[in-house]
Amino acid sequence: MEVFDRIAQIRNEKNLSQYDMAERLNIGQSAYFQIEKGKTALTVSRLYQIAEILGVSVSVLLGEKIGDNASSDSEYIKTLEKKYEIMHSVLGILTDDHNKMIDIHNEEDKTNKRLSAIESKVNELITSQRELIELIKKQMP
Repeated sequence: MEVFDRIAQIRNEKNLSQYDMAERLNIGQSAYFQIEKGKTALTVSRLYQIAEILGVSVSVLLGEKIGDNASSDSEYIKTLEKKYEIMHSVLGILTDDHNKMIDIHNEEDKTNKRLSAIESKVNELITSQRELIELIKKQMP
């Protein structure tokens, strides 16, 4: 069942005419007729207006199943807000972990540079030592 079908069905259940709906929406009756026929795209704000007039949630108009505990859009929004808070907290943790990993990587870079410098010095010492050994060998009888 499409949204416009649900709107018409609920409107009839509430004993409201298309004229009543058009008047409450502050639009012409023919414009409202186009909504129920699915000829006019509904904006989110118009969908909320219709849901409010019909005394149902937008979720009901959309045919969504939002769970037994959520009986209205406000409860559904509260559930979404809680999920958002959890996701926001997780994002904060992930961001902290990411920053720590960057710090560790930067420390590794510094350590690698230090090790490279030490390796260079050791190689210089080994080369000097070899040169010294060669000089000593040349001076020995």
